[in-house]
Amino acid sequence: MINMPNLKSLNVMSVRRRFIAAMFLTTFLPLAVFLHFIGRTYISGAALICLAVLVACGWWLMFDLVRSIERAYTRSRQYLTDLGGLAERIISSDCSEVTQLQEAMHILSCKVKESLEAIQLMSIRVEELEITDADTGFYNVRFFTLRLEEEIKRSRAYQRPCGLLVVYLDNYWDYRETLGEERLGGVLEGLSALIREAVRSHDIIGRLSENSVAVIALEMNRRQTSYTSSKLQDKIAQFLKRESDIVPQLTIKIAESPIDGISADALLAAAGVKIG
Repeated sequence: MINMPNLKSLNVMSVRRRFIAAMFLTTFLPLAVFLHFIGRTYISGAALICLAVLVACGWWLMFDLVRSIERAYTRSRQYLTDLGGLAERIISSDCSEVTQLQEAMHILSCKVKESLEAIQLMSIRVEELEITDADTGFYNVRFFTLRLEEEIKRSRAYQRPCGLLVVYLDNYWDYRETLGEERLGGVLEGLSALIREAVRSHDIIGRLSENSVAVIALEMNRRQTSYTSSKLQDKIAQFLKRESDIVPQLTIKIAESPIDGISADALLAAAGVKIG
């Protein structure tokens, strides 16, 4: 704690009065006495003693004034020194706090970055674990491709065909723009129920993209798959006409394993599907 120096005793009026009193006692009064007794041959001892006492008092006042000024000067220097030290401590303390705050912010940013990376990794893992499309409930493209690969291997092992049909709604974006997200969601839900009813219960359905749906027609050749696709196309077209005035533009492509390919990628490519 810094104590302010007491400088009340050194205000201008006090110094001036004390200086005038000291000068009067040491200079003017002795001079007046000297002029009073000038020309006289005899000066009483009492007068000399009084004069000496007054001069001594004047010199004492002068000495006390000088000491007061010195004490005030010393206290002021000490105050300024303490004030400078306090300023340095405040600056160093502020710098230290700023440094600590910067370190804390750096640690916090690192933790936030790690958390975001963990959330992103978790999101990727969740997406990998998900197997269905949110809008239709059909298998998503990743899981559908895995199932297609399995069914192709199984059909080759038992020497049976494996059909694939892909339905494209070419003007899907017109429906999305006209109906809006909410109404389109209801249309997709109804459309997915219609497709499930149109195919066999053991056939595998997947949504490959926003405007395409695929069906693995188990143990069906191209001719049988083509017959199924024709019925499916008619039902989808009728359903979409009831839901909107937009004329549906449907394209259906068919592929058969092992004729068109012996892998999922090859069969999908034969049906015009581009994955990845």
